[in-house]
Amino acid sequence: MENQAKTIKITDPRKPNSPEHSNPWLILVIDDVQSVLDVTCSVLKNLEFEGRGVHLQCAKSAQEAKELYLRYSNPAVILVDCVMETDTAGLDFVEFIRKEQKNHKTQVILRKASPARHQNMKC
Repeated sequence: MENQAKTIKITDPRKPNSPEHSNPWLILVIDDVQSVLDVTCSVLKNLEFEGRGVHLQCAKSAQEAKELYLRYSNPAVILVDCVMETDTAGLDFVEFIRKEQKNHKTQVILRKASPARHQNMKC
């Protein structure tokens, strides 16, 4: 199965001249499980904050996430799975954002699906 970044643009077709059409919040969603990406996008698709909708960009690996980040380097929020292709792939991606790209403004939310498996991990 080929891993490709998935673009989902969420806007309200009933309001073509609304602020969420012209300037939505960019949210990057990084997870290696397609069903998690699908549910996340489904939950967030109608999100509106401060009068703006959201534009979601998804990736299924840390490498795809880096490429996505370099293409869209000013996201409002990044949702990152801690454990993907390696046990530290998500954390390595965050280190890339903070240290290599020197981005300390973007909000990063770390997620992990199996807390018992990695109970000693410090996110």
